[in-house]
Amino acid sequence: MYKKSIFDYKSVVDEGEIEGLINLSSPLKGKKIQHINSTKKGGGVAEILNNLVPMLNELGMENIWSDIKGDQRFFEITKKIHNSLHGADDQLDEDDYAYFEKNVFAQKDTLIKGADVYVVHDPQPLPLVKFRKEFGGKWIWRCHIDLSTSTDATWKSLEKYVSMFDAAIFHCPGYAKELKIRQFIFPPTIDPLAAKNVDMSLDRIDGVRKKYGIADDRKIIVQIGRFDRLKDPFGAIEAYRIVNKMYPSVLVLAGSYADDDPEGEEIYKEVLDAAGGDEDIKVLNIPVTDESPFDINAFQRMADVCLQMSSREGFGLTVAEALWKGTPVVARDSSGIALQILHGINGFLVKTAPGAAYRISQIFASGEMREKFAEAATAYVYTHFLLPKHLKNWICCLNAALMNKAKGIIEI
Repeated sequence: MYKKSIFDYKSVVDEGEIEGLINLSSPLKGKKIQHINSTKKGGGVAEILNNLVPMLNELGMENIWSDIKGDQRFFEITKKIHNSLHGADDQLDEDDYAYFEKNVFAQKDTLIKGADVYVVHDPQPLPLVKFRKEFGGKWIWRCHIDLSTSTDATWKSLEKYVSMFDAAIFHCPGYAKELKIRQFIFPPTIDPLAAKNVDMSLDRIDGVRKKYGIADDRKIIVQIGRFDRLKDPFGAIEAYRIVNKMYPSVLVLAGSYADDDPEGEEIYKEVLDAAGGDEDIKVLNIPVTDESPFDINAFQRMADVCLQMSSREGFGLTVAEALWKGTPVVARDSSGIALQILHGINGFLVKTAPGAAYRISQIFASGEMREKFAEAATAYVYTHFLLPKHLKNWICCLNAALMNKAKGIIEI
């Protein structure tokens, strides 16, 4: 596969931005940074790191990406932690926390010696910070989820580790917690040159449509995302069924199982049951391969509307991806999604499935509205959510962390 260079982004953003990144990163040349998360396959964090790490390395740093391992019970526990941090009533007992910590502590060897900065992503590897005195360096916790409604018991159990870090990073101010450590605020971004986002010919898009048996004589509604209750694919089906009575449509629900999510297959089967054999509801489990990003890209480009019914999202990369392609998005007004959609300008924010159906129908009824949304959508992502901006934010954060000059909450 083609290896991208930082200079390739001159085809997308202003040349001065690339030169600015090079100059801004000069104090970080030769610095060793280890990123640790729970999987390298599936999910938004893996996708972000897959784009971020090589670009930071090209700017002269040495970024190493490592993942922790776990058995079925470990990931069942971390899924409960994930859900309860989003406000779900997932009961975790002392044995669960003990098993979780024991498994993370046993992976001490995941940490490399001599790193200048250790970046721990999300809750799964969090207890590794216990070894910070032994390994030295600066420690940053990058939280990719919305903690605004986390259950008190779960947050309290994790806060003892979070407080041991030098800094934490959140997507937006509403996710931040009252912490004694520094906090940086900036959202993730999409890579415009990744396979999921590059331009595609109409013939290639049509080839993907035929590959999955998607009718070409109906409106197409697409929701992309892991099979997860928080993504609410059932709400997407409800909205589709309302719209389909007025505008004959196809609903594509495309996703995959993440390695660290044991609920994926179970929920996939539940979604199939909810589809009830409707041939125009395509429930697609697409394994992560070299070709799968191109398929997702094509779905978002062939869509008349992209839907995202998630009840909670740390950010929701699929929203920015669709907007970048000029596809209007109708999405639940939740968490990180609301950062990306300007209601009535590049899409609509809704509260319910019937509300989503109403807004989808509005877009279907007005070609002029769709064209205006498309233009605004691409422009908004260009300004706020492309990879070069994410690189700049990370460089600023790393510089501040290593120089000990940042205090309080810093919104970049």
